[in-house]
Amino acid sequence: MKSTEITDETYRQDIGGSASIPGIGSSRKHGDLTAPPRRFRLPGWLVPVVAAATSAVLAFAAGTRAGKPERTASGRAAAPAVISVTVEPAATRPVHQQVKITGSIWAWDPLTISAEVAGLRIESVLAEEGDLVKKGQVLATLNSSILRSELDRAQAQLAAALAALDKAVQPNRREDINALRAAVAQARASVAQQQAALVQARANLANAKQNAVRYADLAKQGAVSTQEAENKQTAATVAEAEVLSAVEKVNAAEFALRQTQEHLSMAESGGRKEDVRMAQAEVSRIRADISRLQALIAQTVIRAPSDGLIARRDAHIGDTSAIGKQLFQMVRDNRLELRAQVPERDLPKLSSDQPVRIACMATGARVIEGRLREISPQ
Repeated sequence: MKSTEITDETYRQDIGGSASIPGIGSSRKHGDLTAPPRRFRLPGWLVPVVAAATSAVLAFAAGTRAGKPERTASGRAAAPAVISVTVEPAATRPVHQQVKITGSIWAWDPLTISAEVAGLRIESVLAEEGDLVKKGQVLATLNSSILRSELDRAQAQLAAALAALDKAVQPNRREDINALRAAVAQARASVAQQQAALVQARANLANAKQNAVRYADLAKQGAVSTQEAENKQTAATVAEAEVLSAVEKVNAAEFALRQTQEHLSMAESGGRKEDVRMAQAEVSRIRADISRLQALIAQTVIRAPSDGLIARRDAHIGDTSAIGKQLFQMVRDNRLELRAQVPERDLPKLSSDQPVRIACMATGARVIEGRLREISPQ
C-alpha cells in the first residue's frame, strides 16, 4: 500500500494558522509552534480521513472562539463593544394598509339597445364600436315604407270620419235650411189666410142667421113667400158649414206651420245626439290608430338613449328586426368601473367612498384614482 509523508509543517499550512489536530502521534503541547518539525508517515488511504478530522477540529475551534471574549496580546479580555440606544415614548399611530385585489373592467351601467318594432329590415347602421355618441343620436334606421302606407290610409279614413261627423252634427246644407225657412214663412201666411177666411165665414154666418130670422117673421106676416124664407134659412145653414170648414182649414194651416218650424229647428240645431256620438267615436278610433302608426314610425329610427360609448354592434344592414334582439351595447356616460372579488377577511377594511388606485395594461404606468362606489351584498 502506498504511504504519504506528512510533517507538522504540512499541517500548519493546511490549517491556516492557530489550530492543530490532537491525537495524531505527536508529543508536543498544543500551541507549541517553535519545536523542530518531526516527520512521520501515514498510509495513503488514511489521508482523506485525516483531512476530514482537521476540518472538524477547525469548525470546533471557531465555535469555541465565538463563545469566548476577545483577548489582547497580553492575555487580558478586550473591552466589549458599546451599543447606542435611543428611547422613544410609546404612542398609538395609524398603520397604513393596502388591500390588493384583481378584477375586470365593466360598464357602470351597460345599456342594451334593441328594436321596438318587429319584422322590419335594417336599412342603415350609423354607429360603430368605440364611437362616442350623444343622447338622441341616430344609430340605425329600419325600413318604414309599410307603416307609412298604413298611416296614409288611416289619415284618409280620418278625413272621411270627420266629414261624417260634420254631417251628423249638421245634416242639412245652408240652402236646405233657407228653403225650410221659406216654407215656415209660407205656412205662417197660409195660417193667416185661413184665419181671415174663418173670420169671413163667421161674419157670413151671422148675416145669414139674421136674414133667416127676418125672412121667417116676414113670411109669418105674409110680406114674403115661404120659399124665400126657407132659402134664407138654407143660406144660414150653408154659412154655418163654411165656418166649420174655415176652422178646419185654420187648424191644418197651423199644423203645417208647426211641422215646418220643427224641421227648420232640427236643421239649424243639428242631427240626433246618438248619431253625433257614433260619429265622434269613429273619429277618436281612427285618431288613436294614427297615433299608434306614428309612434311605430318613430321607433324605426334607433337612437342613443344616453351619452356614452358604443361597446358592441350587432346590427347589420339587411337583418330583420326582432323585439328584444340586441342591436347595440352601450356604456352609459362612458363610465367604467372595476368589479373585483374581495376575500372575506378584507371586507371589514373597506367602506363606501374609499379612495382606490387602479392600474391596468391599457393605461400603462399611469394610475387611475377612483372611489369605492358599492359593496355588493353578494
